[in-house]
Amino acid sequence: MSGIASAQGAFQPERILSRENRLNQSESIEPAEKLPFHYRPDIDGLRALAVLAVIACHLHLRFAEGGFIGVDVFFVISGYLIGGNLLREFLSTASIDLSRFYERRGRRVLPALLILLACLFIYAYLWLLPLDLTELAQSMLATLLFFANVHFARFDGYFGPHTEINFLTNMWSLGVEEQFYIAFPLLFLLTRKFPRCDAYVFSAIAIASLATSIFWTAYHPTSAFYLLPGRSWELLLGTLAYLSQSRLLRSCSSWMQEFLAASGLGMILCTSHFYSKTTWFPGVAVLVPCIGTALLLATRKAAVHRLLSMRGAVFIGKISYSLYLWHWPLIVIVWHSHFLPMHHWTQLVFVTTLISIAYISWRWIETPFRRHAGFSSRRIVLAGIGATGLLLLVSCGVVLRTHGASYRYTRREQRLAAALQYGGTHETFRVGKCFLEADSQRSAPAPECIRLDTARSNVLLLGSSYVAQMHEALSARFPEANFLQITASGCTVQALELKNSQKICPKLMRYAFEEYLPRNHVDAVILQISAFEMQENLFRQILRRLREQGIRVYVVGEQVIYNKTGPELAIEHLREPHANLDRYLISSRQGDEVIRRITTEEGATYLSMFDALCGRGSCQLLVTPDVPMQTDQVHLSRAGSFYVVDCWIRTRRLQLHTGWQLDKTTEGAFATVKHDRHQ
Repeated sequence: MSGIASAQGAFQPERILSRENRLNQSESIEPAEKLPFHYRPDIDGLRALAVLAVIACHLHLRFAEGGFIGVDVFFVISGYLIGGNLLREFLSTASIDLSRFYERRGRRVLPALLILLACLFIYAYLWLLPLDLTELAQSMLATLLFFANVHFARFDGYFGPHTEINFLTNMWSLGVEEQFYIAFPLLFLLTRKFPRCDAYVFSAIAIASLATSIFWTAYHPTSAFYLLPGRSWELLLGTLAYLSQSRLLRSCSSWMQEFLAASGLGMILCTSHFYSKTTWFPGVAVLVPCIGTALLLATRKAAVHRLLSMRGAVFIGKISYSLYLWHWPLIVIVWHSHFLPMHHWTQLVFVTTLISIAYISWRWIETPFRRHAGFSSRRIVLAGIGATGLLLLVSCGVVLRTHGASYRYTRREQRLAAALQYGGTHETFRVGKCFLEADSQRSAPAPECIRLDTARSNVLLLGSSYVAQMHEALSARFPEANFLQITASGCTVQALELKNSQKICPKLMRYAFEEYLPRNHVDAVILQISAFEMQENLFRQILRRLREQGIRVYVVGEQVIYNKTGPELAIEHLREPHANLDRYLISSRQGDEVIRRITTEEGATYLSMFDALCGRGSCQLLVTPDVPMQTDQVHLSRAGSFYVVDCWIRTRRLQLHTGWQLDKTTEGAFATVKHDRHQ
């Protein structure tokens, strides 16, 4: 993230600042640096706080569920530094050398980034399936061209290259900052023609950007999160903090500065702890950490600043750019290497390894390029960076041209790999109408998804993709039933506890239980829950409430979840037929039994995924020799959903009307699947 990489200051006499610190907080020695601008170690400490919050959040540490606000802290820091650097250069030379400015940005950002991308490409070429490699190549192209944020805003939804498994998701912030860095110097030069109006111009643009963020958060949350128009106000806030700090320092007493600085730190710490993935973000919520950061930047010499200036914090701040670059790709690599979920000792080893890699990157890649040591010729630097970038661009182009370098696999392995599809078999979900994504503008499914049929039994599928994926198989096996659908990404009935949330899942569950079910009689409900997210009391209340309405309830329990995708496991099984692949399981029978017990006690019928897929020793990986059971780590393939439904029918767990009998068609289908299972 470029905000971590922003310059922090100018050249100072040797007695004030060591050469090491000068190089850490200045992009190069320019004419503007003749102006006094003292090195602020507290800004490095603030960077450390921000990057550690982000890493803790991504490691799913409970005390930092809102650590994603660290990115917003970096945005404000970036605006503060770029505004200060440009102003000092302009006051010193009456102009801004744009070519030198962009060269400094390239020297600061690109070397470490290109090394990371090269290492990732080698790893991906050796280990990833064609679809994953193709998505990485697309993300890598977007990163190299500094529009990764636009790429993820277009493709990152429930059915896009998911943030949990995409190696370069964190590069969206680099895209935002570099786009800002391209445009802001031009805006700055324009405002210098009217020097008394610059703060007003920046303020007006910031207010418009904030309004855009609030509007988009309500109606287009993905755009609000990723795109520059909704984020630029955060960087401009940093610039305004720089422009106003002299006046603030003159007008505030020392105790007032102490109060403002402590308040700023408190705002950052509180939001990183109390915010979570359910927070309506960015919108209004992002104001708190951003204002807190601005208060810390605009004040000086308070106790909080001395705390942030401690040597350990300053060290982490110095390597924060490399920490940010490497932390998310390494987390995804660990995921692909089947070590997640991380335990405490694994997290400790991970963080130690991450800091070591970041130090190496900072010491031997970032610092030499900033010092110009060994790279004094601009042509050599630009040629080296350009050649490396071009090589990566060509490599990505070859990957895309060869469909993810599919030539690395045999024909049968290619057929298995082609089944990889994150989020399940999308065409069976009825996406956009009956299955709503996180940024959907609907508050209820389309009418055809919930229309009752008086001539048939009406069965409601309620929850997430784990029940939506069963729609086609259920409809085919039970033509005498009308399957209704109220489903959304990552949604379960547990969302009813979020009574005031305006996110799609809580809204959809409130619609189901407060509007649809009281007004429309259905014969049965099929819902899904996992032990991890289950609040037992609430879950029991929901089951009782449905049964009191005369509704037969089926509960789909714990999903069979792996650390590798179904196609990856199937290919590994082909190469090592006797290997025990159950070691990749991250869900457990224990959770399955907990849900079974509660469901049975409440008089509902339990539909076990474990019984269907793992009933005989190790879990089933293939439906037929060329068709994997699952398309990703958890979602069933189309054939897999038929397999599971047939298992439930055969064991008499799923009977949707009185007098139903296992007919020959169903028995034959299951027998076919069973036969293929052993091939």
